[in-house]
Amino acid sequence: MYTAHAKKKKPTFTSSLSKRSLYNPSTNLPFFSLRRICRDQAGLGTLEVVVLIAILLAIALIFNENIRSFANKLFTSVFNDGRVLKEINQR
Repeated sequence: MYTAHAKKKKPTFTSSLSKRSLYNPSTNLPFFSLRRICRDQAGLGTLEVVVLIAILLAIALIFNENIRSFANKLFTSVFNDGRVLKEINQR
């Protein structure tokens, strides 16, 4: 009985950067086309997370004193007053 073997398919790439070599074969130096990098959407999710973290850090640095004073007032009102802890222990 004759069985035909299927040809193996080459893997397909989703990123435009992974389709092409990042090195110029004639000079063996890396080259990056700004247009090609802007069109590639492979790392946009990571970039968005990095930008959001940077914004949150900037806000935390700007309002550092306000955040600390609010947290100190909150902890002082909860833990210095024994009533709150007694109510929690009674439940």
